Amino acid sequence: MYNPNLHHRRSIRLQGYDYAQAGTYFVTLVVQGRECPFGEVEGGEMRLNDCGQAVSRCWEWPAQQYSYVALDEWVVMPNHLHGIVLVSDDSGGGSRTAPTSHNAIGVAHRWDEGGRSRGAREPP
Repeated sequence: MYNPNLHHRRSIRLQGYDYAQAGTYFVTLVVQGRECPFGEVEGGEMRLNDCGQAVSRCWEWPAQQYSYVALDEWVVMPNHLHGIVLVSDDSGGGSRTAPTSHNAIGVAHRWDEGGRSRGAREPP
């Protein structure tokens, strides 16, 4: 359980930096509790299970939805994802919806007693 008196995690974000601006971003998403719901490494290769495949589809969705988002290299591991996201200038003007909401790249699970996923939400 999280205890702010014991768990001091400082932000690595640059103070004052506008992360909505164009740029290349290295992103890491980690499963709460570091459980391994996305699959396993076998013979040096990652084998995605159904949940891991859903995470993969969710990771790809923002680049399909938003013209100013592109993906470079990325990998889903048993309990986390690493990826490089390129955000270009939005020449259309006006505001844009940030593709970082849980609807775009998150996956919700329920687990049965055997630790198997009982469903994952697909990207919208």
